[in-house]
Amino acid sequence: MTRVFRSVLAVLLTAFGLAAGAQAQSSFYFICEREDGGRHLTDNEADARKYKNCQRKEMQPPAVVMPSQRPASRPAAAAPSPGPASFPRIEPAEQISRDQGRRQVLETELRAEETKCAGLRRDLGEAERNVAAAGRLAGLRDDIARCDSNMVSIRQELARLRAM
Repeated sequence: MTRVFRSVLAVLLTAFGLAAGAQAQSSFYFICEREDGGRHLTDNEADARKYKNCQRKEMQPPAVVMPSQRPASRPAAAAPSPGPASFPRIEPAEQISRDQGRRQVLETELRAEETKCAGLRRDLGEAERNVAAAGRLAGLRDDIARCDSNMVSIRQELARLRAM
């Protein structure tokens, strides 16, 4: 035999031996009862003999779930519909009008919150100077924090409206 043929043969036999060895792994396991009442799982028969009441179980092949096959190319789909055909549609001009109305309401709310917040800050300044009104300080600070949070939320909503 030639040297190349011997090398190929040696590689094939080695690979076959490794594959056969991998298949020779145990296809069973033991469930054994320990002295403390717990369970011990093993696939080693010699290890199983150390315990009492061992039951030999056959391993089940793993369940393989194949992913669904997707078509190679998808046909061109019609324009997506937000709902049934009877779903009311809004004309673009009507939507613009609604958005403008919403923007005006938000801007009005923002101006009202700014005015309210300015008044609360004035009251807080007076309460800090007046010792008798010291009990109102915590409440005024909470009101100012809530007012600031409202203004941030309204500004975010206005920014989202402008982005549309």
